Amino acid sequence: MTRRTTSRRTPARWGQADLRAAVAGLRGDVTFNAPLKDYTSFRIGGPADVLVMPADAEDVCRLVRQAKSAGLPIFVLGGTNLLVRDHGIRGIVVSLAKMKAIREEPGHVLYAEGGVGMPTVMKQAASLNMELPMSLPGINVKTSSTDFYPIQREQLARFDGKTWKLFGKVYDPAGN
Repeated sequence: MTRRTTSRRTPARWGQADLRAAVAGLRGDVTFNAPLKDYTSFRIGGPADVLVMPADAEDVCRLVRQAKSAGLPIFVLGGTNLLVRDHGIRGIVVSLAKMKAIREEPGHVLYAEGGVGMPTVMKQAASLNMELPMSLPGINVKTSSTDFYPIQREQLARFDGKTWKLFGKVYDPAGN
């Protein structure tokens, strides 16, 4: 025997006051009973109890702390081919789509926020100009979004049983 409920939404173990407390003080966008169809591949799906688009990483940290304190689940939207059931998603749904900051730190480390697409990350990574500790002094690794040949200069070396010894001149793509 199949049982059906009269409510299309799954009952929640928390109330509107809990949801409001979890998103209090956030600077990003907060929408209650937000339709999620605009975030799915097939443009179908029910609402989220609350949809949050954080302003920055600090907003995300605050949201996670407050949601955990209230015992609310968090679902992070992302990727492609997302489908949401007609009943929607209970709790807090987070979209990082507006978080698009990307920066390079010393040591050739890229930090990209959750809304930065992979093509953007790859383009930024391909434009790094670095000297790696394993390369010889003066041998730089340089790429760009149109040139993925990172080694621009080379020099021959031979192993003498203990270390590598350089010999010959440094070569570059122009033959110099």
